[in-house]
Formats: sequence, structure tokens, C-alpha cells
Amino acid sequence: MIEDEKTTIKEIKLLKALLKKCYFMVETFNDIFGWMVFWMSVATSFTLLNCLLWLFEINTNDQSTTSMALPPSLEADDLVCVLFFVFVYLAFIITITQSCDATEKEGERFTNLCFTTYINETNKNLKKQYKNLAVISQKIGPKFSAAGFFTINQMFLSTFFSTLTSYAIVCIQFSTL
Repeated sequence: MIEDEKTTIKEIKLLKALLKKCYFMVETFNDIFGWMVFWMSVATSFTLLNCLLWLFEINTNDQSTTSMALPPSLEADDLVCVLFFVFVYLAFIITITQSCDATEKEGERFTNLCFTTYINETNKNLKKQYKNLAVISQKIGPKFSAAGFFTINQMFLSTFFSTLTSYAIVCIQFSTL
């Protein structure tokens, strides 16, 4: 074996070990923060829907009266706190989702790079090592989840907001009956 080949094989083995460590880090993140992300998503969803319904209730009350009265159970200070809570949680959900999605995409990019290197390699021994690295990378790439209920990536955000919009429309339609 050539010295460069031995060095490359050692580096590939090091990459495999780092991939496994990254996999366990992602799994640990999912175990520790998965339920928190899930419950924050649920709490934010319900709070957003309540705020939307409250705003719709004010708009329907404005048509019949000249003053904008708050529902008896909701004071102006409470509204500010609730809206602050919603915006902070939305910012958290969007930030976590963007970070998880970026990590997942980097994992996919690394896997593609491994397969490209495998295809372009002429040395049979190195080619076998690159293929092994690519397969491992593909199988244990980073995937973040909210307690196993859903994957945290860009699709989650679009699904989250489209579902909220649909439920808000349904709730508004039922409140006008």
C-alpha cells in the first residue's frame, strides 16, 4: 500500500467514528428536547388559535357596538403577555426548525460528496472505503424529531402554519353560525 492510501484510509475511519458520534448527539438531542419542541408547538398552536378567535370576537363585537370591549376574562395586560408568549415561542420554533433543517441538509450534502468521491475514485481499496462511508452516512444522517411525532425540518413549518390557518378558518366559520 502507498503511504497516501494508508493515510486516507485512517482519515475515512476517523470520519466514520465522527459520523457515529454525530448520530448519537442527534439522538440525544431528540431524547432531551423532542418533547419540549412537541409541547411548545402544541401550546403555540392553541394560543395562536385563541388569539385569532379573540380578535375575530372583537371584530364581530365592533359591528354592533362602538367601543372595543375585551372579553370579561381577558384584560389588556393579559393580552400583551399572551401575545409576547406566542411570539417568543414562534421565534423559538422557527429558529429550532431552521437549525435542524440546515443540519439535515449538510448531512445530505456530505452523503452526496461521499458518493461522488466513491464514483470518481480509481483505487479499488479506497473506492470500497468511500462506498462504505457513503452508505453509513446515508443510513445515520441527522434527522431531528419532536418526540417521534414528526420530523423537524422545513416541511414542519409549512405544515404547522397551513394547519393553523385551516383550523382558524374552520373555527371562524363555526363562530359565525
